[in-house]
Amino acid sequence: MYTKHLHDPEYQSLIDERFDIFEKSSLKYEVSLLANIDKSIVGIDNIQKFVSQRWNTVLEYVPSIMRSSKPEKIKSALDAWKTYKTNYNIHTDNSHKSFNHIILNFNKDKIYLAPFIYENGAVYTEDYRVHTITLDAVYSKYQEMVEWQYENAGETCKGCDYLSQCVTHLIPFFTTTTLNERDYCPLNTDLL
Repeated sequence: MYTKHLHDPEYQSLIDERFDIFEKSSLKYEVSLLANIDKSIVGIDNIQKFVSQRWNTVLEYVPSIMRSSKPEKIKSALDAWKTYKTNYNIHTDNSHKSFNHIILNFNKDKIYLAPFIYENGAVYTEDYRVHTITLDAVYSKYQEMVEWQYENAGETCKGCDYLSQCVTHLIPFFTTTTLNERDYCPLNTDLL
């Protein structure tokens, strides 16, 4: 999302509709808005204040490594990102090590499960799509993907201590179905 869209009433209405789905559910949830780190970030303090007052949440800025529709571009960015030797590897942050979360993307009135590799992935293919907009359908699709990963993970994943964490983030599913890499690890496991 570009931050310039946040002041568009039609765009605000679309965000309201998405929030409403969760408000009407019995789930515990956390919603945040994501924006790419780019030139549209102007007046960051005012934007954060606006988002906080309007939707009672935060606006997160992400490096946009998972936003391309070109798998080779994503893989190249992931390879570069995992070479960083700093603690900015957010998989080392305890809040991103949770096992009980499902990340959803909304795109053109459709819901997609989202992989999480340093940030939420924006993948809008049938492999990730939830066809019925119910909580049961979301959970069922997620469970289907989790089971698929345990059955189809590559040798690198099967031998890794972090397989369960990666499965909950849909990482083996993403690397296999989207990047077409059966035995590829996108994480710097030295920092985990």
